[in-house]
Amino acid sequence: MAIVKTFHVGNATVHIDDTYYRDATPQEIARRRKVFDEVAGGILYRKQLRELEKEKEGPAG
Repeated sequence: MAIVKTFHVGNATVHIDDTYYRDATPQEIARRRKVFDEVAGGILYRKQLRELEKEKEGPAG
């Protein structure tokens, strides 16, 4: 297994290894990428929500 791509999303680090793509059809790779995008998008969304909540609390919060 070899890491082929690393993403940093907020406090999370995601490593994609070569087994993610090995023996997968182009359709399966597209499906896996879509799932990855949804997960990463959810992480970013929750990070933004936390930042907005901190802003609402103000400097004393």
